[in-house]
Amino acid sequence: MPPLGWCPPPSRRCCGSCPRSAAPTFTTGPADIAGHPVEAGRRVVAMVLSANRDPRVFAEPQEFRLDRTSDEHLSFGHGVHFCLGAHLARHEVAIAVHALLHRFPGPWSLSRIATERTPVGIDVLDLALVSS
Repeated sequence: MPPLGWCPPPSRRCCGSCPRSAAPTFTTGPADIAGHPVEAGRRVVAMVLSANRDPRVFAEPQEFRLDRTSDEHLSFGHGVHFCLGAHLARHEVAIAVHALLHRFPGPWSLSRIATERTPVGIDVLDLALVSS
């Protein structure tokens, strides 16, 4: 079974129920956004879910594909704005995967796994389950 805390990167990127899919803020000085001048003090809104579907970053961005290798999504925010609930979300996915594997017993075996340590835990970058 996948390790507790596992959450496939493509599912994080495509999450449509993100409670904070837009991040409103105000400019602190004059800015240029995609060639458009913005005055100081103007409200701007970053659409995070739109960023997760940027065709410059993700090939076929509207498709849910588990074979994606890019993990440059913004689903959990970034830096000091990183989501405090990221651990909970990863554990929820782990519980769901465990429940599915229990509901549809294999025997299953783990044929391939690649992980990466992150500031908030361990991400599984690649995983393959095979029927034994």
